[in-house]
Amino acid sequence: MFENIYTTKMSANKKQLQNRFTKIRSSSGKISKMMSFVMAIFVAVTFVCATVVMAAVVNEEENFFINGKGYAITPILIENKLEVHTDSYYVPLRDTFEALGYDVFYDVDKSKYESLMDEFTFPQYDSEPYSKKVDDEFLKEIIRTPEYHLKNYVKTDIDRYIYGATYHFNRQMPIIEMVKGNEVWACQIGSTRYNKFIPAGAVVLIDGKTYIPLRAVAYIVGGQDNVKWNSEKRDTYFEGALTFNEAENTVTINLE
Repeated sequence: MFENIYTTKMSANKKQLQNRFTKIRSSSGKISKMMSFVMAIFVAVTFVCATVVMAAVVNEEENFFINGKGYAITPILIENKLEVHTDSYYVPLRDTFEALGYDVFYDVDKSKYESLMDEFTFPQYDSEPYSKKVDDEFLKEIIRTPEYHLKNYVKTDIDRYIYGATYHFNRQMPIIEMVKGNEVWACQIGSTRYNKFIPAGAVVLIDGKTYIPLRAVAYIVGGQDNVKWNSEKRDTYFEGALTFNEAENTVTINLE
């Protein structure tokens, strides 16, 4: 019974054929418009959902905040026996200082910083740390047998940076400068020495990426008063220009 409306069966009546094709085009046009509308809604919803998901991912990665702006810089914990717990947190050096507005330079001319490259810079550790002075002959013996003297502490390459097991090979490690205007900070991979007073652990190299102790960053942005001591926990904490929320693993810096 639908033949008179939708069929394209040939007819001797030309006008009847024209009416039939007009109805077919009209019906197809409506369906096409409806499908286009549905597709537009689908694409829009998909885009919004994708945007929300991406925003969530970005927000999860923002662990470092400077003057309210978030950065995807995540502190990492390198447990060791040398430092107290909080001082064992490190952050990527280049990412951190570039976010702070510094220019970072690697492979700086070592002649500028001979004082950073003392082969006996590092603390010496055995089963129990000692502080007594030793003569040069004993130091030479230590260099010849570092595994003996550091056998209880040095387990990995990272430990070698932290505990100074690199010894005279430290002269081959690159020196890094962080420069902002007239302000210049310098450090060396594997060394606890900086060009200015910073009582912090050694800069380390992990999978080709340089990490600096969060404590050193706290000193640089907030001075010595930014590092506090908790006598009950027997651990440091940061209060001032830089604060650290260990539970959320977030660093907040306010330079204003």
